[in-house]
Amino acid sequence: MTPIVCVIWEDASNMTDGWETLDNLLQRLGHPIMCATVGFIIHETDDHIVLAQTMGREGLDVNGTLQIPRKMVRKTIKISDTDKIWKAKK
Repeated sequence: MTPIVCVIWEDASNMTDGWETLDNLLQRLGHPIMCATVGFIIHETDDHIVLAQTMGREGLDVNGTLQIPRKMVRKTIKISDTDKIWKAKK
């Protein structure tokens, strides 16, 4: 059974695209870039969570993986489990 989740997380961002005044830069601080990623949890540690966008039916093959540091995760919402998906009628 592999959980399918939506992870809400804060992304790192590049603050400048060249020269900019310090005053302009400081005015934009404190506005986080929030992301939502849906996927299969394929690995977890105390430091990170790894999601796969696509998983083969046997769970042996994955595609579109993303590793998110735990310190960036704001919320994890469980959507379903793979056993429910695989048992679904065609």
